[in-house]
Amino acid sequence: MTPLGPFFQRAQEFLPRRTVEDFLTSALKIDRLILYTEPNRLIDEAPLIVKLERLAKGEPLAYVLGEISFLGCRLKVTPDVLIPRQETELFAAWILSTLKKKSGVLVDLCTGSGCLGIALKKHLPNFQVILTDFSKKALEVAEENAKTNGVDVTLLQGDLFEPIKGLKIEIGRA
Repeated sequence: MTPLGPFFQRAQEFLPRRTVEDFLTSALKIDRLILYTEPNRLIDEAPLIVKLERLAKGEPLAYVLGEISFLGCRLKVTPDVLIPRQETELFAAWILSTLKKKSGVLVDLCTGSGCLGIALKKHLPNFQVILTDFSKKALEVAEENAKTNGVDVTLLQGDLFEPIKGLKIEIGRA
């Protein structure tokens, strides 16, 4: 066991302070303030060092941590899916703020982690949500994320519109 303060300082020799802050607060599930107010808190550094080495080699923080927060959802992310962008979260928030219907069908093509469809389903439980992707591995991540967030979605594998061919879906109508 190692005190948090000295570990935090050593990590900053290899990575920017903000990156180390983001990593430690997420990995240790602590508030950022604790990094500065509880330097003697004991931590197990062994698993942290392995992950810090991955960060130092340029691996994205989201992949190192294995999860992100997205519009009130906890989502697993792996190299099999793209890391959800802030712009996608803003897009989802815009959809929620402008959607006039109380129910219907929403389709998330090329879903990846499922971030968009899962977040919308969580906030719009009366909608049927269909997640599609060409990648079986991406659909496995999306399925796990749906279960983690307690939402019931339909997952279909195929290229672009192929999985929903024949379904009657209104396009572009909020």
